[in-house]
Amino acid sequence: MSLEVVQRSFGDVTVLELKGWIGVIGYRHLTTLITELIAQGRLKFVFDYSEVSYIDSAGNAFPVAAYTAARNSGGAIKLAEPTKRITEILTITRLLSVFEIYDRTEDAVVAFGADPSRPDGPSIVRRFPDSSS
Repeated sequence: MSLEVVQRSFGDVTVLELKGWIGVIGYRHLTTLITELIAQGRLKFVFDYSEVSYIDSAGNAFPVAAYTAARNSGGAIKLAEPTKRITEILTITRLLSVFEIYDRTEDAVVAFGADPSRPDGPSIVRRFPDSSS
């Protein structure tokens, strides 16, 4: 299984569209990516979960790790378009109360005060193979 991340920027907001499988290796790739983005001064994130086909406990730990890293740097995270399964996991783990969750990615971008109709440059696509283990 693989993980694909499409990164788009709207002003100071970074949207990460997560696609595929988020397991242990995917967790590592994603936390490394967030660390790099924070080091570049990117502090506002929206994670779009609409195309996540599977997430395990390590993958579920990713938004928590990202939340901690962003908050420690003065940033914030919002989740968008979680699938029914992701919503169930967030409910069971009581993370639903930790994150602001939006039905649409655009609404999460607007909540940060950015304009979702005006991306800053092209999308960046990253593919991480073998994210299932």
